Amino acid sequence: MTEYYVTAFVYFIQQGDQPLVKVGTTVDQPAKRLAQLQVGNGSKLRLLGAIDIRAAGAHAGNRIEFAKLARARESEIHREFADERLSGEWFKLSTRVLAFIEQAKNC
Repeated sequence: MTEYYVTAFVYFIQQGDQPLVKVGTTVDQPAKRLAQLQVGNGSKLRLLGAIDIRAAGAHAGNRIEFAKLARARESEIHREFADERLSGEWFKLSTRVLAFIEQAKNC
């Protein structure tokens, strides 16, 4: 029997060369979400990093619970960078936000 790695992610996707970053969640691999978002987007999107909720120490019994934990972590990040928010899930890619992403990637 195959054992599946069940988790969810908070991802950070940059729009083109612009200083914009989308902070969102997915239960799929972040690269798959990137491909979904790229469809219909005129700017080349780039995955800057992602937080694997399970690898970050969260415990949940199934995909739905991991998704809820990812959304909660996403909300914390949105609040933390509220002064950088441009619209919805899009934020200014400031040095503070970029430093957070770099730190989150290395955890």
